[in-house]
Amino acid sequence: MNALVVDPNSSNTITSYGPGWIKITQSKIDKPCVVTRTTLSVDSLPSNIMDLNIQNMEPIVSLNPEVVIIGTGKKQLFLDKKISSTLTNRRIGVEYMDTAAACRSFNILLAEERSVLGIFYMIV
Repeated sequence: MNALVVDPNSSNTITSYGPGWIKITQSKIDKPCVVTRTTLSVDSLPSNIMDLNIQNMEPIVSLNPEVVIIGTGKKQLFLDKKISSTLTNRRIGVEYMDTAAACRSFNILLAEERSVLGIFYMIV
């Protein structure tokens, strides 16, 4: 994962989103990304969500999040069951939702001090 530690003392909250982008703290992101409380990774996911696979999950599993939220774009999609089972077999919750709902849920879980990891694909 190409992680950029933004600020270990702050949270990477999602401050806004729109077609083709999301804004995490002060960074406007226009491609798929992986976000935790303190890290932001770009260029670690395939550009098309349908190409997301279990190999993409290995670096995510190594971060040991409590829950993974996958924002699938404009509409909620359910991906290959192997992705979900890779996470759930390690006792990591996984939720698929449209990206707008994923952004809101990610922020709520951060506010609750939960160990959340977000995978966000842009709304197009």
